[in-house]
Amino acid sequence: MESSDSEELDQEKRDLADKLTSYLNDHSDEIPEQILHGGGLFKVRISWWTGIIGRLWLALDFIRDPLVKAECEKFLNKYAGTDYWNDCTNRTTREDIEYANRVVTDVIKDLS
Repeated sequence: MESSDSEELDQEKRDLADKLTSYLNDHSDEIPEQILHGGGLFKVRISWWTGIIGRLWLALDFIRDPLVKAECEKFLNKYAGTDYWNDCTNRTTREDIEYANRVVTDVIKDLS
């Protein structure tokens, strides 16, 4: 039974790493001039942020490196709160995207 549980956890880690890799690589770092309403795979979109935030919360249970875990928690404390997203003056910046890319990359490496 333990082997099956371990295999399921390993698969869950692989699935998380794969999904985070997709979010990292399949979405553009470009910041369009206009606010987007509709399609497009851009990291400025709330759906991208929601996706990585959800996956990073799940990944916390699997992260082995305490420094990666601490940085992930710091990231989530900043971006997962409703205060950040409810402030209409907050627009995604190049620094936000670079920070997210760095955290996601570190988490993927830790999960792999």
